[in-house]
Amino acid sequence: MHKLWIGFLAAASAVCFWMLAKTGTDAAKLLPARVLVIEERDGAVRVSSDNGAAGSGETLAAALQQMEQSAEGVLFLDTAEHIVLLRPSQALLEQTITQPSFRPAAKLYVTRAEALDASALVELLRAHPGKLTLSQAHAALLRGEPLRPAVLKLSEEGGVMLGK
Repeated sequence: MHKLWIGFLAAASAVCFWMLAKTGTDAAKLLPARVLVIEERDGAVRVSSDNGAAGSGETLAAALQQMEQSAEGVLFLDTAEHIVLLRPSQALLEQTITQPSFRPAAKLYVTRAEALDASALVELLRAHPGKLTLSQAHAALLRGEPLRPAVLKLSEEGGVMLGK
């Protein structure tokens, strides 16, 4: 009887190890985002991340869905700490603020720049974070109050700086 239990436990352990090996995820395939850059151009919304993932679509939701489908791994949008809008329209601003896949504590920025590289912004925004979070912006939007996101400006040297 004792040998039967040992055999049963050995078989159960083997099955568990086999199942764990089949359901595991390679850590190299995990793509957490820290900075997202969102722009609207020619009727399409384009999103890019500091991890190299990008997508486009007619709406922000469609662009994010295309971004997740084309990513070369498992994309995590809710890890983004900073969201930058290039030349934002009111519609794009509202879509961003109400996007459920974004972290409510993510900081919101706007800029008039034509293009920005998300990976180049990581250290700047970590060292000089804005004050307005998506949840604060959403509350202000619901109350009809003006939004005051941090402004990113291009410096004379071609870099990016936090403006007023």
